Amino acid sequence: QHHRLQQLLKPLTIVKQEQTSLALDDTILLRDKDRPILQAAIYANVNYLITGDFRDFGIYFGKTIQNVTILPPVDYFKKFN
Repeated sequence: QHHRLQQLLKPLTIVKQEQTSLALDDTILLRDKDRPILQAAIYANVNYLITGDFRDFGIYFGKTIQNVTILPPVDYFKKFN
C-alpha cells in the first residue's frame, strides 16, 4: 500500500504552519485553532477548502475568502458531479 499512498500524495501540497502567517481580516470569526487552516488554504492558493467542521466553518460555507471557497464535502461533490 506504500506505493499506492505515494501515488495519492503526488498532487498534494504540504503547507507548514510557519508558512501560514498571512493576516486574516478581523471580520473572519474563527477560533485560534482554525485560523491556520484557512491561512494554509490561502497560502497554497487553492480554489476550495473542503471541511466537515460545521461548528467553526459553517457560517462561511458557500462563501469565498481571499479566493478560497469554503464548502462542506457534500456540496463540493454535488458541484462537480
